[in-house]
Amino acid sequence: MARLCLVVSFFFASLFAHHATAQDAIDCDSAELVAYSDTSSLPSPIYFQTAGDTISWQGGTIVLGNDTRMWDVLGDLFGTGFGISIWLMVVIAVLLLLVPLALLALPIWLLVVLLRSNKKVAPPPAPTTDEATPPATAPQQATLDAAEQRTARTRAAIGAALLASGLWFCDSALLSTVGLVLLLVGLVRLRWRRKTAIVVLLIALPAAAQPRFHVERDVANLGEVPFQVPCTARFAVRNAGDQPLVIANINASCGCTAVEWTRTPIAPGDEGEVKATYDAQMLGVFQKEVEIYTNAHPDPYYLVLQGRVVREARDYETSFPIDLGDVRLSTDVVEFDDVNRGDRPVAELHVVNMSRHAYTPQLMHLPSYLSATYEPETLAPGRIGRVLLTLDSDRLNEMGLTQTHVYLARFEGDRVGKENEIDVSAVMLPDFSSLTASALTLAPRMELSATTIDLGPLGGKTRKSTVVVRNVGRTPLQIRALQVFNPALSVRLGNRTIKPGEQTKLRIALDPRYMHGNKARPRVLLITDDPHAPKAIIDITHQP
Repeated sequence: MARLCLVVSFFFASLFAHHATAQDAIDCDSAELVAYSDTSSLPSPIYFQTAGDTISWQGGTIVLGNDTRMWDVLGDLFGTGFGISIWLMVVIAVLLLLVPLALLALPIWLLVVLLRSNKKVAPPPAPTTDEATPPATAPQQATLDAAEQRTARTRAAIGAALLASGLWFCDSALLSTVGLVLLLVGLVRLRWRRKTAIVVLLIALPAAAQPRFHVERDVANLGEVPFQVPCTARFAVRNAGDQPLVIANINASCGCTAVEWTRTPIAPGDEGEVKATYDAQMLGVFQKEVEIYTNAHPDPYYLVLQGRVVREARDYETSFPIDLGDVRLSTDVVEFDDVNRGDRPVAELHVVNMSRHAYTPQLMHLPSYLSATYEPETLAPGRIGRVLLTLDSDRLNEMGLTQTHVYLARFEGDRVGKENEIDVSAVMLPDFSSLTASALTLAPRMELSATTIDLGPLGGKTRKSTVVVRNVGRTPLQIRALQVFNPALSVRLGNRTIKPGEQTKLRIALDPRYMHGNKARPRVLLITDDPHAPKAIIDITHQP
């Protein structure tokens, strides 16, 4: 609402004023203005030259020489009426900003009036047995009926106002609960029939109960990025509502940005992730937007990643955090997600030569389903190269999670060890390409009570939690694979076959003794025969 008010006020102001744009110069008969930037970010100071007077912008204060009035000078510079429009803009902005405050105060005032109107007046003393209560005459009865009708109409008006305020508040995530309470009070005061009240409640409850999209940050500043070294920003998405949140689609502002996101519904209170990767193929400053469509609101949400691509980075610790001595790596964890039989996905590792001698990168202990190429094959001192790791899915033996370790040789004759170890994992999905449309309709559907579990502080003790697995489909659900990414996790499933409408419990335990030396994030993988979501991952978070 406040944003709308500001937009309206600036619209009215624009009817009377013109704005200087970047690198513009305005020459008038007796004045000259040079604007160094647009009005959203004026540098300090900025000098306006008029006939013998100097106006300097100092932190929002305009200082004029002589006795020249501000609106006269600005009127000469920008045209007649500019000074007046400033005051008009301020007045309109103040008035419009008071509207939300008035709407917030209205239901509170109505509640006070309602409570005062409900105060019972002390009844007259009861007549003695010797006295008889005279019957009310027709005019008196009519007066009483009219008074009751006026009271009923007053209560109905107050209830209608409360009802309207409740419906208006339900559009706000913070005030949805208040709106629902006001709605119930309005229904009671209106004394509507039961069926009408039920219909209105059914309309209003979905407005109050809905998913809420929330991110801790909507802008990721990646700093200096080496040329042609992709950089990634991760955004944690939390469902702050009370209905499952579904990220339906994400569009990047250009093809230079690749986006991955949590495709399964995010339960209330749980977190998902949006990962955006910029290819850094152009030198200079970049700012890329990611447009997110969800079931929380018809309008999209926007996330931004920004930074500067440089020919040679001055700080390699950010872009190449893995220190192997004379060699630094961009990452030591490679994940091939959502692989189908026949796919040949490629992952990139970026390496920089920090030594004073030429370096030839080489991966050791490659399994049969992995192959590597190097661009260039030899790196000069201070240069950056790529290691392209290709997965041959036809050589994978099992569906689900496959993990291995490869090792980067730092020099000729280097040995394998924890220092130069790189974790590689691949998740292969079952094939549902042969299913017909009718089979898809009758297929099972899996639902998890949570996709993120926070175990809190470990304190050296084993922490446990439970996730409920439900089958909301029409045929039995088969859990084909249940695996963990980190050996510190142990899992136990009550039943691997879940009938339609039934559920089972997945018990998860984390033993901190096995966390040391394991790079993989603690996660649980489920592979099922649900063609709509054959893979489900449960993220385990904790504190030391």
